[in-house]
Amino acid sequence: MARRGKTAAKSNPSRSDCSSTSNSLSRRPSSGDVKTDLLQALSAIAAQHVNAGSIPLAAALQADLKDVLRRWKQEHASDLQKNDKYVYPLEGRYDAGESSIENVARSSRDPRIDISLEVGNLSGADEAVVRALQSICNELGFAIFLASVERARKTLDEEVLDEAVRLVRVFLLDGGRVAEHVVLSPSEILGLQHLLPRKLIIYEWAAAISALEGQGQEEVPAELSAWIELQLLELFGQVPKLYVEDGPALATVLTPRRLKDIVSVMEKFAGTTPALISFLLAIHSKEMPISEETRQAAFKAVFATMLASFDITQDPKDVRMKANEQPYRPRSLDPPPKPPRIPCLDSDSLVQLTMHVIEDDTLRHELSLFTSQLGAQTTRINPLDFESLFLPFLHSLALKTTITEPHHEDLRTLFATTITAYHDRFVGPTPPIPPSEPDVADGSRRWVRPPVRCTCAANCAPLNAFLADARRHRIEFAVGRQRRAHLHQMLDATPRTECTHRTLRGGSPEALVVTKIDWDAVHKRNVRAAWEGRLKSFGGWMEKLVGAGVDLRAVLGLEEYERVVERREEEAPEEGAKDGRAVAAAAGELRKRKASEALVRSSRLQNAEGAGRDVRRRVAETVAVVDLTDD
Repeated sequence: MARRGKTAAKSNPSRSDCSSTSNSLSRRPSSGDVKTDLLQALSAIAAQHVNAGSIPLAAALQADLKDVLRRWKQEHASDLQKNDKYVYPLEGRYDAGESSIENVARSSRDPRIDISLEVGNLSGADEAVVRALQSICNELGFAIFLASVERARKTLDEEVLDEAVRLVRVFLLDGGRVAEHVVLSPSEILGLQHLLPRKLIIYEWAAAISALEGQGQEEVPAELSAWIELQLLELFGQVPKLYVEDGPALATVLTPRRLKDIVSVMEKFAGTTPALISFLLAIHSKEMPISEETRQAAFKAVFATMLASFDITQDPKDVRMKANEQPYRPRSLDPPPKPPRIPCLDSDSLVQLTMHVIEDDTLRHELSLFTSQLGAQTTRINPLDFESLFLPFLHSLALKTTITEPHHEDLRTLFATTITAYHDRFVGPTPPIPPSEPDVADGSRRWVRPPVRCTCAANCAPLNAFLADARRHRIEFAVGRQRRAHLHQMLDATPRTECTHRTLRGGSPEALVVTKIDWDAVHKRNVRAAWEGRLKSFGGWMEKLVGAGVDLRAVLGLEEYERVVERREEEAPEEGAKDGRAVAAAAGELRKRKASEALVRSSRLQNAEGAGRDVRRRVAETVAVVDLTDD
């Protein structure tokens, strides 16, 4: 995607425009190079406006500019291979908000017109330069235009760089369109620094510089090469942040000469692990023209830096530019939906890096350190990141490698650590089963409800007595239709009754059932339901891992497998149970049953040559345990 740049003034030696400074200034000596002298002349005009304000253009500056344009015209006439256009980037950024009413009206008829591109919308030094050019270019027969500049940059979603800087929507000074798309070369631009973004953002600078270098496919002039190196030194020394998008951009400008500086940037932001991972993956891309020696040196240096400060718990907005983008939403009175949580690192990147380290036999020690660091993160990450990052990572890794091989002990440890943390931190302990009937024997004030406004003896007096009674939570009114309707109306008209009232069909007469809502029980039921949902999701991921070839009992060990996967633990008793002896007896029976089952399992294990032969059958049993929706 090309980045919209500043407005540019473009001159051709058929017509053009210029300006100058203070009348007291002396004539500037010529360098002999038209491009250099033209840039100096225009810069001097801009400087006069900044330093002295809008005073008449100095005669010396006007004469300097006229001399340069005459020389350019003569050179081009004698050698048609000379540049026929130069682009002078203006300092300001101009948008539709600065345009006149007439321009807005014209734009509404033709939405393709950029209504800011005319001389009347310029300001400050930009206007001084263009006005000066306009008078001299008209005299010498040059053409002058205004256009928008597109800077080359890498997109966030594609691995493609624009091949050149472009002018888009080229207009005459009065706003008339003359061209839509003009490709430029660096030699035609006065002041290459204007091609770089004002903000020090690595991926924008690096992508623009890569485009200027021709992506390594052509020889760069010595002057341009020296300028590029100076810009990169400034960038590397002053850049305030490192983003995930910066990794591939830095890979595009990686050379043996720049290796030390790029590694220094990585060391400066060593804790931004997702950005370092994006760089490590990018330098191994086939599209990157990097020598193998440079690639290996960069990988080992940056990988060691990453391991020393490994952290994937950052807020995505701190490490991903794309996470700060706000999607367009049509206007609505409703609040926008809360976006889903996205981890700072995607699972595919983690899989690619892990597989690269696994496949490189020289990185065995690094693999051990890497998996240890990943395992340590499972105690720190947001629990929601298990299902968006770690479990997809384990599943993809299991499909690509066989973790039961003897030399993959580090991977098995990582799987065991992650699954256990996923169970303990995401699923959590078993909450109590909510009571089937509300406990109202204590007469708590939370069961008292405000009375209805009506006090009629036949209907509302019994209802108000019920609402004020802290020991009752349900009442039936077996009355006729009109009396039920009256009770419905009174309850609906009374705020904060916190009661449900429904008609019980089938009797004669039918009954109105009024029930006080137990918000405490509702909360506990919601907690239990949410836990059951997490438990079911856990079971689903365990089934996926088994399907990918993971022997969970071999990875976790029998005791942890029973605790985590089979959940062989005491179910929390129903809340409200008061008989401690009954609870103790039930727990004793459960322990006896577990001991008996353990004997049966041990005999089975003795007869089995491998612990993984009946994994699929046991997982089917696990799924039955996990799915608690019928409890």
